[in-house]
Amino acid sequence: DMNSALEAIFDKPYKPGYVTHFKNKEYDYNKYQFFANIYKTDNSTKPIYLPEKILNKYPQLRNVDKVKTGYLKFTDGCIFKCKFCKDGLDKNYSLRDIRSTVDEIEKFYDAGYNDLRFLNTNVNFKIKHTIEFANEIVKRGIKVNWSDSANLNIFNEEMFKALKESGCSYLWYGTETVNEEMLTAINKKNTMKNIIKGMTLAKDNDILNYCNFIYNLPFEEDEHFMELYNFIQEYTDNGLVNAYNLNEYRVVESSEFYVKRLENGLIVKDRQLGEMNAGFDELGGFNREERKLNGIRKRNMLMDSNYAVPLPKRIMYKCSPLISMLRLAGLNRLQIENFIDDVPCILDKQELNDFVNMCNNS
Repeated sequence: DMNSALEAIFDKPYKPGYVTHFKNKEYDYNKYQFFANIYKTDNSTKPIYLPEKILNKYPQLRNVDKVKTGYLKFTDGCIFKCKFCKDGLDKNYSLRDIRSTVDEIEKFYDAGYNDLRFLNTNVNFKIKHTIEFANEIVKRGIKVNWSDSANLNIFNEEMFKALKESGCSYLWYGTETVNEEMLTAINKKNTMKNIIKGMTLAKDNDILNYCNFIYNLPFEEDEHFMELYNFIQEYTDNGLVNAYNLNEYRVVESSEFYVKRLENGLIVKDRQLGEMNAGFDELGGFNREERKLNGIRKRNMLMDSNYAVPLPKRIMYKCSPLISMLRLAGLNRLQIENFIDDVPCILDKQELNDFVNMCNNS
């Protein structure tokens, strides 16, 4: 069974979870946890059932025997100090050494895993380390597709090229917003120009770009929001952004916006922690109810069915098993984009609805 298989791979007792164990912020090599999913491509067992109409149009997908996915985390903490994030005030950060990290990746590969999802806050805290990490995967002849989170502050062309060669399929970025006044206000220390530059380099190296966006931030004005709104529209239309998550800001306990709330012009009550809809008053700005109404209005604009990437396409892009199948079938970024554009044309309305629901639940 799965537990026994994982114990055989790693010579350690299997427990549900993932690799996320650090002791005193130094990696504890004796306490690993792993979990994995096996995605079959035969119709009886796979969670992503590919309709015959799709297989007829894309016969190379019939050649994908299975997608066998493992999960691994090899960093802890974050070097960035974003005011909205629980990691922003934590000064501790650990990065596991390259050799032992790739040793674990190689164990997955030797056990037949062809798809890995790294669960790090960022894969690219240091350019040199990231390049050496990717090169070590290539050096050992490990052929896997993988994905992770990344930042758009620390990068260069060589890094994205190395990530591509090592099997990087897609990256999730904590983009948050693109208005530079708001980026400064949340201590993101980035610019729209740099965000576009990073994603362009990723795209040029066959990597899909996925973004996490936050709207209705403290003191966010309509002009700030409209920059984000227009950015999403423009850069999904031109294919730079393939998929995205939309998150209305909420106060997170242990974040700077909570711990140092008065310094940041916020009044927050404990009972409002974690509320989705603006659980704070702004000193000299909106009160809680006004900010809440602003959030509802902005959410309605962003959720408009005709806005940016249609929901079915977003769901397909974010369906990791599907993207993994497409990569294993040899499709590059442009071919994946064409495939996802093509599916609504191949399937009728009910078939598309069923397929998208299956992707959403996988």
